[in-house]
Amino acid sequence: MGNISTLAQSVFPPGERVGEHVHEDLIEIFMVLSGSGVITIEENDYDLLTGVTVVVEAGERHALENTGSEELVLQYFGISL
Repeated sequence: MGNISTLAQSVFPPGERVGEHVHEDLIEIFMVLSGSGVITIEENDYDLLTGVTVVVEAGERHALENTGSEELVLQYFGISL
């Protein structure tokens, strides 16, 4: 699988938040399977909606939150540099 270090699915209940953090040697790719929320990357907010894919480059500060009324379900990959 090459440099893929993580392949996982996470479920975030309404209101759940992952605080700001950084991965210096990891690219993360998030795919929204259902629900809605917001991901903040380097102080810019992006909507997380069903079908959206977001890439967080290594070294970028990021956080996410389920801002909807249903579970936010994400599939994500971590790619080590």
